[in-house]
Amino acid sequence: MAYAQTTPTITSRMIGDDLHYVIEYTETDTATASEASVSGLPTHGRIVSYQATLTAGAGSTIAPEGGNTGSWSDSTQAEVMSSPTAAAHIHETQAIPYYASAGVLYFRAAPDSGTDNAVSTRIMILEGWA
Repeated sequence: MAYAQTTPTITSRMIGDDLHYVIEYTETDTATASEASVSGLPTHGRIVSYQATLTAGAGSTIAPEGGNTGSWSDSTQAEVMSSPTAAAHIHETQAIPYYASAGVLYFRAAPDSGTDNAVSTRIMILEGWA
């Protein structure tokens, strides 16, 4: 089978003066370099929670990372986030600022092995940097 990503479900809500986004999607047949894209996001914001779970496949851990352009290179200005640890379930809760001129972010679950992995992801974003 070929890599597939469900259409991300994006829920937004004003809480006080802040616009909050919750993004959820799943990936199947994902490999290390498979890349999910999420559009319709604010051009500048903070990733305040990133949760991903390896739900099936040959891999035993994931080490998610994100960028503001497709096929970005690690350790460049296009890299937005990189999980410092690998595990079957990741929950990063630091406020990671990003800029995405087209309102699109790209994410790699980066499983440690196999091409048959399934990953479920939930991302929470706050619009703005302050």
